[in-house]
Amino acid sequence: MMPVASLLLCLAAFAVLAMSPPRHHRDVLGTTPAPRRERSLKGLGWALLSLSPVPLTIGTGISIGIAFWFGTTTLAALLIAIILAYRPRLLVPVGVSSVPLALAAFCLSRGL
Repeated sequence: MMPVASLLLCLAAFAVLAMSPPRHHRDVLGTTPAPRRERSLKGLGWALLSLSPVPLTIGTGISIGIAFWFGTTTLAALLIAIILAYRPRLLVPVGVSSVPLALAAFCLSRGL
């Protein structure tokens, strides 16, 4: 379940980062972001991305966890690129639902 939690955190991070450029923000929400919102989206995206290797390193150790993290990051970026290309309005539900699902997967894997 740890790889699932990491993948979901990566999905949320890349979804938020994908909405920060004005062009993609307009495709997803129909408006261009204010500069403050653009900075907030970038900050949140990078924060989520920096938290995404934590479940893997807890579950498998630092060396194997980072190797798995590169794979999950690649898969998440590919999924977000496909969603952004074909169904951009689906980006918000994917990003919003990924965080609680990642937390649930983490808690289930830790027996909490």
